[in-house]
Amino acid sequence: MTDIKQKSQFKECFNDKKLSFESLDWVKSVQERAWTQFQSLGFPTQKDEGWKYFNIESLLKNSYESERNFELTSEMTTRIQRYFYEESAASRLTFLNGKKESGMTSLKDLPAGVEFLPLSEALKTKESKIKPYLGLNIEKEENAFSALNAAQFEEGIFLYVPRDTVVDIPIHLLFFNLSSDSTPWIAHPRNIIVVDEGAKLNLVYEQVGLDVNSTLINVFNQIHCEKNSSVHYLGIQRESLGSYHLMNSHVYLQEGSSFEGVLFAQGGSARRDEFQFYIEGENTHCSLKGLGVLAGESKLFSHVTVHHQKPHGSSKQLFKNILADKAQSEFNSLVHVYPQAQKSDTHQLNRNLLVSDKARAYSRPQLKIEADDVQCAHGSSIGQMEEDELFYLQSRGLNKQLARFVMTFGFAEEVLEGIQIPTLKRDLECALRIELETILNKHQV
Repeated sequence: MTDIKQKSQFKECFNDKKLSFESLDWVKSVQERAWTQFQSLGFPTQKDEGWKYFNIESLLKNSYESERNFELTSEMTTRIQRYFYEESAASRLTFLNGKKESGMTSLKDLPAGVEFLPLSEALKTKESKIKPYLGLNIEKEENAFSALNAAQFEEGIFLYVPRDTVVDIPIHLLFFNLSSDSTPWIAHPRNIIVVDEGAKLNLVYEQVGLDVNSTLINVFNQIHCEKNSSVHYLGIQRESLGSYHLMNSHVYLQEGSSFEGVLFAQGGSARRDEFQFYIEGENTHCSLKGLGVLAGESKLFSHVTVHHQKPHGSSKQLFKNILADKAQSEFNSLVHVYPQAQKSDTHQLNRNLLVSDKARAYSRPQLKIEADDVQCAHGSSIGQMEEDELFYLQSRGLNKQLARFVMTFGFAEEVLEGIQIPTLKRDLECALRIELETILNKHQV
């Protein structure tokens, strides 16, 4: 619990503004409950274990505005279009500074019954479908920024896949941040995704910053995997150097469901990803892989909690980071196996490759096991390239610089190899090669 001075400081910084949906009584009620929860939490400090390495004072120094003006030039349009992929040419929803951009959105190929629309529209037209999920467990929320998101969100998406519906094509959700001035900007996107019984979804969530101005993006994702459903999720963050990105995702898994996630982070001042998995049915599976490629003074904080609440569930985590200059990463993961969750199988692995002496990585995989018939393993490594492996590649005819690139790219590729969208996979591998070449050329040994 923070003191009153800290609370008022935070409140002043982020504006106790008018709620976004005053005209919708049921939404207004949710936002009021969320604001109450936010005020009771206050904002975190470095004394809080989950924020030990994230100093949020850098966020508080700006006076943020929720509206951001810009002029969409032809040059900017061309830059935006390079993030479009042929596989999702007719299943793409694009937002510019938090507002839907109809000219860059195409939803022609969605199967019958699939709902994919801005959250502001869904609240008005899909109340019966969205009402059970909006504000779910808000009084139990422990992340102050997530409570703030629920209180002040203005936009996001609602995605509903009906029972037994298979979405073969990838659905692409794009959020672009851009401006023509230096005004600090804040946004609270809220995304609600419901995959009904027996349905399958392939979703790409991409956040891109196209300027260097101060930005705070505070995202909340709520993903419901109903009985025997399947979700493939790819989260991509390519931000400008002045950006801060906070994302909290709650994933609920029912009997026989599965969630496969891959995260890719590049650039930005600081990013904090928090995933909460709730295994609420038997025979479920969740997997989360993450790759961070950071240089300069960029920071990446990855926090994962898996609640194994039912038997015969499995979970896997693989997080890798490549850190250069003064970059910093944190991996903080807890797997909680409850007493009734017998036959659970869980694995955690975090590996960090330091390209410079000033880079830092912090790793803390944790297990809390209250059942006696389980398979649980965790591991972590932090270090630089192995000289023996470099020597082996050089003995096969590679020069030292090329050998370092091969080793570093191979280290990262394990995370990206599971991506099932060819055009997007090639694009990320190309971006990875360019970034690694830049890093390794700067840090030649």
